[in-house]
Amino acid sequence: MAGLRLALVVVAALAGCGGSAIQAGPRCTRRELQKASEENRQLRQERDRLRRELERTRQQMKRQKVIVEIARSLQSVRGLPLRRPLRVSWVSEEQARRYMQRDLTREMPPAHAEAYVATLARLGLLPRGYALVDRMMELMGEQVAGFYDPRAGKLFVRADMPAGELILSHEIAHALQDQSFPLKSLEGDCKDHDDRCFAARALVEGDATVTMLDRLRRTLTLWRAFAMLPDLLEALALDDAKIKQAPAYLRESLVQPYLRGMALVQTLLRHGGWARVNRAFRHPPASSEQVLHPDKYLAGEQPLAVAIPDLSAVLGPSTRRLHENTLGEFGISILLGSTAAAGWGGDRLRSYRRPDGKVLLVWHTVWDTTGDADEFAEAEADHLGAPARHAAGGRRVWRSADGLATLTTRGRGVLLVDGAVDSGQAAAIARVCGF
Repeated sequence: MAGLRLALVVVAALAGCGGSAIQAGPRCTRRELQKASEENRQLRQERDRLRRELERTRQQMKRQKVIVEIARSLQSVRGLPLRRPLRVSWVSEEQARRYMQRDLTREMPPAHAEAYVATLARLGLLPRGYALVDRMMELMGEQVAGFYDPRAGKLFVRADMPAGELILSHEIAHALQDQSFPLKSLEGDCKDHDDRCFAARALVEGDATVTMLDRLRRTLTLWRAFAMLPDLLEALALDDAKIKQAPAYLRESLVQPYLRGMALVQTLLRHGGWARVNRAFRHPPASSEQVLHPDKYLAGEQPLAVAIPDLSAVLGPSTRRLHENTLGEFGISILLGSTAAAGWGGDRLRSYRRPDGKVLLVWHTVWDTTGDADEFAEAEADHLGAPARHAAGGRRVWRSADGLATLTTRGRGVLLVDGAVDSGQAAAIARVCGF
């Protein structure tokens, strides 16, 4: 059609000059020739655009067929039905980045991100002032070829780059999960509970990864193994160079849900097949401890509820509550090592912004035994670094540029107060917290 239109325009242009391609007429003016040339150029551009659009449509139809085939085979592998048609949206790199930016900002608005970073920086898990959302976008944005969004109930696939079978299998597995066990409600509100969020993500990502690999095992031939090698490398890495440079807490929080989650799901499969995994989606692990030690999940060992009481009477109206969280065994292992984190029973931390802008941290941990509590306290004392002096009641005291830090052990509990303005305020906080 574009070629026919181009020919008609040429004939019309010549006729407009008073002649035709066969019968000579008055000569065309330069302006008329320039106009005809410009029209021809625009038509050639339109023809090329239509050809590109046709090729994109052909590729999308081909990839849509692959998506349908993967979805069909995954239902057999995972044993979960596709209860409604899988919705697919084709997006550009820029659209994918905007979508993920909006999703991250929804989960972590600027004020929350600032409070979160300030708290983890006070603990030593992130650098001060770390641009968390921007760094996460750098880690994920460039490499994402496809992703499933449970809020939209839709699979997003980059139209400008190929998404191989492994990536599509993993993301379509999320769609199957979502249609049987709504993922939006599985994690709940993770804004103040990194431990619970890690546990839920480990189940979801571990299941999708095991499903992906199980499908690969059933359908793999030697030729396809070679063909899928680049896809495998892409599926296993976010951005290898950048992920290695990320702070350990962020790096491990992104990577370990896949690895630890796989181990959890494989353990569940040995104890009852996919039916046991489905039960886990109805009653998900409640802590990273249950993920790191699947036997504790199977035994039903639950985390202890730890709460920090209202401290407003002690701190005064000028001290503003900043952030509250639970790190769990996983978070503590990143901070102090796995030995210090072993025997975790529960924890809760809360941070405040003092009138002078400095951060005050109150962290209450509870352990399985008094020996576990003592071991954690020793590791935390070493982490704080500055020489401590011992005060009454088994309390250790440090002085730093940010204020006074005290570490108190009582039975199976340990209380850290870091950033108090003086010893009186630190003692009052400990007293209200039951120490």
